Amino acid sequence: YDYTVKLNGQLIGSGTVTPQSTTQSLPPISLSCNHLTAGVNRLQIERSNDTGSLYYSMLLNQQLYYDGFTPVTSRDQGLAMTRSYRLVEGTPRNDGAYNVGDLVEVTLAVTSSQELWYVLISDPIPAGFEVVEERMNQTSWGGYNDFFWWPEWGYNQKDARDDRVEFFVTRLWRGNHRYSYLMRATTAGDFSVLPGTATPMYKPEVWGRSASQRVLVTPERLAAQAALAGDFDHNCQVTAFDTQLTAAAWQTTNSRHDLNGDGIVDLRDVAAVGSWQGATCGMQRGFPGMGSGTAKFAIAAKDQSLGVGDEMRVAVTLGALNSATVAATTPRGFALTLRIDPAHLHFTQIEANPSLGKVIPLSAEQHGATVVVGLYDLPTNLAAGSELATLVFRGSGVGATTISVVDAAAVDSAGRALQAEATGSGVVHVDGEQLWVPVVHR
Repeated sequence: YDYTVKLNGQLIGSGTVTPQSTTQSLPPISLSCNHLTAGVNRLQIERSNDTGSLYYSMLLNQQLYYDGFTPVTSRDQGLAMTRSYRLVEGTPRNDGAYNVGDLVEVTLAVTSSQELWYVLISDPIPAGFEVVEERMNQTSWGGYNDFFWWPEWGYNQKDARDDRVEFFVTRLWRGNHRYSYLMRATTAGDFSVLPGTATPMYKPEVWGRSASQRVLVTPERLAAQAALAGDFDHNCQVTAFDTQLTAAAWQTTNSRHDLNGDGIVDLRDVAAVGSWQGATCGMQRGFPGMGSGTAKFAIAAKDQSLGVGDEMRVAVTLGALNSATVAATTPRGFALTLRIDPAHLHFTQIEANPSLGKVIPLSAEQHGATVVVGLYDLPTNLAAGSELATLVFRGSGVGATTISVVDAAAVDSAGRALQAEATGSGVVHVDGEQLWVPVVHR
């Protein structure tokens, strides 16, 4: 048989399987994230109507960027653990940060409420540090005639890895214990440190962790970096990644991304960062103002019926753009505020038209009877009537509700706000079975 593999409508792999090749593995298809679009991606696998079976598996590897430090508290489930840092070599700073080259001692204090066997104590190190190899006691100790517990060390094996240090304790007595190692600051930056953990191998119900920490390493003899609005990942330039970070804060009160200070992260904030792309430290651009022109949109909502749990899809199309500035031949982005009754209908997601390319979906969880959705980074010169996106809803309860647009917003390629209008509404009837449950009195 023949087979084809498509991603978002584009062919990414194909081949033929014959009786002679059935015992051979098919060549893997490996793609970078550049082939994925923001929002929903559709993978389509097809084969011809011949005999034989086609087996496949998919694997996604991704790295997540955490915008800011989120503290994690310590936890005591029979083992308590705290972690402290002490400057051993270097110049102390009043702000609590370290300098590149500083030598820091890490102390782990572990308290056990009972005697435990075969305990692993693992402590992640900050990304900007390296463990210093001590001359003595690098690996393990303990021969046939040796005691497994040595008060001076208190552990059987110490393993220094690139990202963590581990202590293995054959027998952990009840009470307080301290373990330490040295690390040196090698890279300047703002680092989040995962909690350290202590776990007995054969008692998974007993464990403990320290709190997470934030460690700052300041470079020596470098001038302070000038502030750059929109540079959220602190690489001294505004990029598309910064725009995506702002879009990820859509409809929240995140003050870092609420650039105009109106109390909510909306289209104006996303468009501002998008218009600043390419700026570097020392280049400060103002918040975009008002443009001229009116952008029109329509949702293809109509009266229809569906069942509880069924999916309903509504298309969003672009209307004409009247009296626009040169920079606004096509809206760069839009946002629609929809009103629906969550007791009967629930918004699930917005799917961008794949033909638009890599646009940024603007969507948040529905709270109450309104939801604000949109797209940013639309291509230029879209014709009136172009389909922009599909809104996906799901029936949540029996009854009738109306889908309507109560507000619209649009921006041009310079980030300036345009006048916006949107039309379309419809009544949706959600059907379901009504069950009568008998009540028995005893």
